[in-house]
Amino acid sequence: MKKSLTFLAFIGMLCHFMLSPVMAQKAVKRIVATVQTSAICEQCKDRIEHGLLKIKGVKSAVLDNQTKKVAIKYDPRKVTLAQLKQAIAALGYDADEVKKNEEAFKALPGCCQVKMHD
Repeated sequence: MKKSLTFLAFIGMLCHFMLSPVMAQKAVKRIVATVQTSAICEQCKDRIEHGLLKIKGVKSAVLDNQTKKVAIKYDPRKVTLAQLKQAIAALGYDADEVKKNEEAFKALPGCCQVKMHD
């Protein structure tokens, strides 16, 4: 009985040490970044959130209409913050220092084209 318990303990420890590196590799480090946008309304919010969620590596995107900031949780191994800002700009919105794509901006609904007062 004592031998079988010792053997089981040994097997358990062996499995633990063998699986630990595998499990550590699968741990995904996600970053949450906040980006200032030029969004105005609920349509802007929906467009930006859904647009970002289509990008591989983006786990969540939530735009606060009051602050006009979008919080993006993403995997930096799959996408960079610069790429996320470019994606927002491609939708027709400013994203921090990245200016909106003018063609995409002109294609937005009229309410989304209202100029912001700084």
